[in-house]
Amino acid sequence: MRSAQKNAEMIIDRTQEDLNSLFKEYISFLATISENAIIQEALQETFFLDNEQYHQKIESGRELLNIFKYRKDLYGIAVLGENGQNIIDSQKPLRSHDYRKTYWYREALQRAFSPNYLPPHMGSYLFDDDTENFITITTPVEDATSTARLGIVVLELREQVVKDLLGNRLGDFGYLFVQYSRSGFTSSDERIPDSNYLVRLANMREIEEKLLNQNKELVLIRDLELSGVKLAAVISLEELTRESKQLGMVLLILISGTILVATITASVLSKNIARPVQELSAVMRQVETGDLSARIENLPSDEFGALGISFNQMVTRIQRLLVEMHEEEVKLRKSELRALQAQVNPHFLYNTLDSINWLAREKRNEDVLKLVSALTTLFRIGISKGHDFISMQEELDHVKSYLTIQKVRFADSFTYEFDIDPKVLAIPVIKLILQPVVENALYHGIKRSGGKGNIQIRARKIHDKMIIEISDNGKGMTATRLLEVKAELSGSVEKKESTVYGLKNVHDRIQIYYGEAYGLTIHSEEDEGTVVMYKIPIREDV
Repeated sequence: MRSAQKNAEMIIDRTQEDLNSLFKEYISFLATISENAIIQEALQETFFLDNEQYHQKIESGRELLNIFKYRKDLYGIAVLGENGQNIIDSQKPLRSHDYRKTYWYREALQRAFSPNYLPPHMGSYLFDDDTENFITITTPVEDATSTARLGIVVLELREQVVKDLLGNRLGDFGYLFVQYSRSGFTSSDERIPDSNYLVRLANMREIEEKLLNQNKELVLIRDLELSGVKLAAVISLEELTRESKQLGMVLLILISGTILVATITASVLSKNIARPVQELSAVMRQVETGDLSARIENLPSDEFGALGISFNQMVTRIQRLLVEMHEEEVKLRKSELRALQAQVNPHFLYNTLDSINWLAREKRNEDVLKLVSALTTLFRIGISKGHDFISMQEELDHVKSYLTIQKVRFADSFTYEFDIDPKVLAIPVIKLILQPVVENALYHGIKRSGGKGNIQIRARKIHDKMIIEISDNGKGMTATRLLEVKAELSGSVEKKESTVYGLKNVHDRIQIYYGEAYGLTIHSEEDEGTVVMYKIPIREDV
């Protein structure tokens, strides 16, 4: 009984952590949106169809919501204002009625605490979808100066998201369910808790043992992140007892069988056979505990000796493979960390935002929209839902967004051209392999040349490979410097602080994923420019 209770507590605590983590994310989303200055400005003003500046605020608010729309667990996010304005994250139209007259909107606007939630309900409150159950979480948008409530932020998720998290963690022994303070519950399966029991659940704390429907059950209770919401685990003690008895019987049979076999084996085997077996067994136990230096010594010249030699060779190979696997894992993790760091350069982000601020002050709205759109695309593709591979089209869109931002920032001090074979656009590639090399060409090639530069990006499919070239007409490199760069890329020279960090990062990741036959090749002449060529195999199975 005590062991069953301990296991059940571990399961419900882990489930509590998972649910609280999910709810904390949602609460953070709501806070980010409700405290956003643009959102608050949009809800403070009177809505005019012909006000261009007002529409720009609404569009900026929608861009903020679009950051979250790639979350598959979220059905929809919307900002609903007292001034009649709404901002949604999708093309789905809101329900046709005036949401300001609905009971759930008024309740969410007037609730004394935040965030507020509405338990599972059939159909979406936001959109015309009455096919499944939804859970709605809201928070008010307050004026930062007067604390007046300007509207609410609404987040809707499918109840199935919570059901999937509950899962079948207790198996045949019981089930999990979430109880909401006012009404409703979400269960991990089709078993529905007794209605009288749900009422009593509100007053239960920690652990209680109850007799429900003539079945003795262990009930565990945990509070969740949302106020008034509880997680309950109901475990059948009868099932636990039956399983324990069955397990005891199986263990008894196994132990009895093992003793019988051991007795017969001991009586049959002679002393000469038993000794090498015992030595082999002792060394195996050492290896099993992690001691890979153990070896069988004093090997006889018979079948046991041949077995010992094979065992020693196997352990040696395991040692070598473990070392190689560890080295490869460390190398891959370092490369992944550098790739992550390369995605968001703080100086680049600061300078881009500063440029947006300057353009906005100059009322160059088209340029502002261009930079914001390019920056959004840059981050969206950089994140790419956690995938390591994206299509070549997405990789080109990523580097185009980067070049668009830099072209505005540097006042057209360079031009760029793309010459792409349409056959390569659908090929999957490791993400973020073009932008670091283009950045290197811009900063170390064109800017150092002092004149107006040009960057060219070409891509071709040649047999089973894709060849990419990035060239510039910038400063180029001396022959000595080119040899140093090639040595760093090949790994024949290692430096604590790499001087070609971006190029080496791309080169190492290509070789880790595709093999040492692939990577970057560099050609450069001083005052003539630099060409970086990629060789990547075409694989459709990644």
